[in-house]
Amino acid sequence: MVQFRNSVSDPERLSLEAALLWATLPGGVKQRAVNQAWCRNCRDRVALAPGWAGRVEAGKLLLEGSCPRCGSPITRIIDATTAEPPSS
Repeated sequence: MVQFRNSVSDPERLSLEAALLWATLPGGVKQRAVNQAWCRNCRDRVALAPGWAGRVEAGKLLLEGSCPRCGSPITRIIDATTAEPPSS
């Protein structure tokens, strides 16, 4: 994992490929992806807890973290071709 202090908060980690995709996303998409993730356990939108990580799989950016309320794992998928997280 590579840390990019200018584009991501200190505790967040992105793979090199994920960091390159993250850098191309508009600020609003980044903000929504991190601050409006769906927790299946709480059944509510939450911000990813600090310490989330990102990687690329099948051309999609996956942000993996946990719910700050209950600690359940959360995965946020962003299609880099459309630069939009799926509505959930």
